[in-house]
Order: sequence, then structure tokens, then C-alpha cells
Amino acid sequence: PNPNCVVENPPRQNMPISDGVIQDWRNDALAGGTCGPPTCDSSGNYELSGSDIASLGPIKIPGTFTVRNSATLTVTGTIWVVGNMNFQNSSLVKLDSGYGGNSGILLSDEVVDIHNSANLLGSGTSGSYIMIISAKNAPTSQVMTIRNSSSGAIYYASQGRIRFQNNAGAKEATAYGFDFDNSSSITYESGLADVHFSSGPGGGYDVKYWREVK
Repeated sequence: PNPNCVVENPPRQNMPISDGVIQDWRNDALAGGTCGPPTCDSSGNYELSGSDIASLGPIKIPGTFTVRNSATLTVTGTIWVVGNMNFQNSSLVKLDSGYGGNSGILLSDEVVDIHNSANLLGSGTSGSYIMIISAKNAPTSQVMTIRNSSSGAIYYASQGRIRFQNNAGAKEATAYGFDFDNSSSITYESGLADVHFSSGPGGGYDVKYWREVK
């Protein structure tokens, strides 16, 4: 028995996003090409830092992905990262205004780390969000960490745990499991019951892949 739970042994719910949909998003990113020099280094790693300002997507990043130190990235299409994904130190990642009321996808096959006041924003239109996904299959491990006042996105890790630390927040989060500490929180918004995802400002689809389970 769990004294903190008013419903004992609730039925298990299916995750709202299937592996097939996640593969569709990988394919959508791949349609924009695979990152190489000069945008990525020779190993396929992407890094934006300092006063750098750039636009990116749709694209596959074969290595790691890092945005840090107050750099600004505008997302113009789905981004698929094969390696780790990192957002650090007051960096700003936002959707292109052409997304309108649609939301966009940044997907990693590995671990995601978001910290030190990183900002993840939609297009500026109400109902637009960035969804950060870790597709790593590690149910007992923390595959995503959000810490130090970072907030603003939807987080999804259906096969791993998400950890929130030090005043970190989220618009919505779904995971195999959660770990919370130090005043972290998730603030659900009513508009998240039906979020539209698009491949980008000029995208060929507008699909409702997200529904809140009530």
C-alpha cells in the first residue's frame, strides 16, 4: 500500500507516442540531410556557443548536440541527434516563427542534459512548444536531467527516467519514471491536452500526436 496514493494499483496506461511515430520524426529529420562540415565537425558533432546565432533543421546530427553560453538557435525543422543532447548556461533554443501555433521536435537517441537556465521556447504563438525526446531504452536510468531553473518545454522519455533538480520546471513531462528534488515542478497547461506537431515552418504535415490521458 502507498499512503501517498489515493488510488491503489491503477491500471498501466500506454505511452501517448508510439515507437513508429518517433521513427517517423527521425525520417523527417533525415529528409533534410545529415550534418557535416562546416555546420558539424568531422565527427558529426554540433556545437553553438557564446554569441553564436544560427538556424537549424530539419537535419540528422550523427554525433552530439550542444547549445551553450548564451548562444541562440532557431529551429526550422525536426532535429534528430544520434548522440547526447546538451543545453547549457542561458542558451536559447526557439522554434522559427513560421511554426505558428504548431510545436516542434528535438529528438536524441541517447541522454539529454538541460541546465543553468537554458531556455526552450515555442514560436511565440500560443500553443506552440518544443518537445525534447530521449529515445534511449534504459528504464532504470536517468536518460534526461533538467536542472538549475531551466524550463519551458515538453519532455518525453518513454523508456527511461527524467530527473528534475534545483527549481527546474516543465510545461509537461512523460516518462517511464521520475525523480524530483529541490523545488522542481511540472506545470501542466490546459492547452496541452491537444498539441499539434509539425515538421517545420514549411512542413508537409500537421499531426496531432499528443493527447493528455485523463
